[in-house]
Amino acid sequence: MRKHLFTFYSLFLLFAFFSCSKAQGQSTSRGSIYVAGGYNRSNTTIACVWKDGVMQELSTPVGVSKSSAISIAVSGSNVFVSGNFNNYSTSSRDFACIWKDGVFQELAVPFGTTNRGAGSIVVSGSNVYIAGDYVKGGAVRTPCYWKDGIMQELRTPAGVRHAYAESIAISGSNVYASGYYVNSNDYDFPCIWKDGVFQELNTPKEARYSRTVSIAVSGSNVYVAGNYFHDEDYKDIACVWVNGVMQKLSVPYNTTNSEAECITVSGSNVYVAGSYYSNGKRSACIWVNGKLQDLSIPEGSGMPSADSIAISGSDVYVSGTYENSNGIMCACIWVNGKHQNLSVPEGSGYSFANSITIGR
Repeated sequence: MRKHLFTFYSLFLLFAFFSCSKAQGQSTSRGSIYVAGGYNRSNTTIACVWKDGVMQELSTPVGVSKSSAISIAVSGSNVFVSGNFNNYSTSSRDFACIWKDGVFQELAVPFGTTNRGAGSIVVSGSNVYIAGDYVKGGAVRTPCYWKDGIMQELRTPAGVRHAYAESIAISGSNVYASGYYVNSNDYDFPCIWKDGVFQELNTPKEARYSRTVSIAVSGSNVYVAGNYFHDEDYKDIACVWVNGVMQKLSVPYNTTNSEAECITVSGSNVYVAGSYYSNGKRSACIWVNGKLQDLSIPEGSGMPSADSIAISGSDVYVSGTYENSNGIMCACIWVNGKHQNLSVPEGSGYSFANSITIGR
């Protein structure tokens, strides 16, 4: 899911989406730690990035009322961030954008588009790819991606009401995107696209609502993280698909819900970031090759969520949020399981971290 969009699609998503950001995880050599997200100041949400813990606001044009950084990628000395924003004059509409080294650029969409959203971002060579979707005539949400700012629509089968592209990955000359579609009965089904060709992912017969949130490709293997709602047990279940074969992610006994948010691959190891509810408590976690590892938070705090993951050598970096002892949502990271707060200006309200990567 694209996490923390402040008002995009609906206000509840601030606490619920396209990173790995949701967003695809990154595996790079050790360097600086980059995190994309946002924070609240004077009753508005402001997009920002943190580099090695130091926050930098992302500039927007005059008239922008709210903004949020969804996903981040670093290539050489360049920093690319995908995001979304609202205008004061059109507060009911959502707009997608990109920042390159802090310079804002709105993402182009067809004439007559009313809403659009950006998900994960990835850089391959000199090309920049962003997953997303837009609303065209008849309020139909259509999946797409932008390559170097040029939008390309992703096709869906007949009978699909809406579809969303949440995450994108590049392998050689192949472009992979993951997302989900909504059928005529308003049920969600997971899917991927390879070079624009649609493929539905299998789910159990008990699954009523199923979505993918993140995709990664390693060699000839395609890894997708997602979730489905079990209609009989009435709970959300985190899962992964490896080359189209679904596997549930293990959780403790008495777990009522679990959520996967981001997947990445490093060598032969598969990492997933997410969270689960057990015995009335929410815990942030990662799964390494399917094995659960809890992530700690400060004493007296709660409601943590691990939303993005990056690997550098033997080190594991995770970004996410938690509620402090005053009930305020705070952006944070975990480095090899050790919790660290991300600073915001004095007097700020909530903050959130949607995506993490390692770069120069």
